[in-house]
Amino acid sequence: MIRNWFTNGIKWAAGFVLVPALLAMIGGGGIWLYQYVTYDRHLSQIQGSAKFKGMESEYCTQQDYPISVIFINNSTKTIEQIEFYLEARYKGRSRNLASNNRRIDDSITGSKDFSGLC
Repeated sequence: MIRNWFTNGIKWAAGFVLVPALLAMIGGGGIWLYQYVTYDRHLSQIQGSAKFKGMESEYCTQQDYPISVIFINNSTKTIEQIEFYLEARYKGRSRNLASNNRRIDDSITGSKDFSGLC
C-alpha cells in the first residue's frame, strides 16, 4: 500500500515538473520559429557594403561625399528604414574616428532593389 502511494506520488510530482517544462520548451520553440520566419530569415538576405570613391563604386559622384553605402534587398519583404553606424579606424588602431556617427535612411526599398547613401 505504501509502495503504491509512493510510486503514484512520484508520477504526480514528475507530471507537475515535466509537463510545464515540456510546455515551456514547445512555447520557446514556437517563439523562435516565428522570429525566424518573420524577421531573421529576411534580415539575412540584406547585403550592405561601403566603398570609397574609386573602389569600383560610381554611385557617389560628388567630390564632397567620397564614401558610398549601398544596401541590396534580396529578400521578399520591403525595407522601410535602415539604421547603421559608420566606423573608421587607422590600420592597426582601435580608436573609432567616426564615433557617434549614426545614419538613418528612410527610403523605401522593394524586393530585389537597392538603396544607397553618400
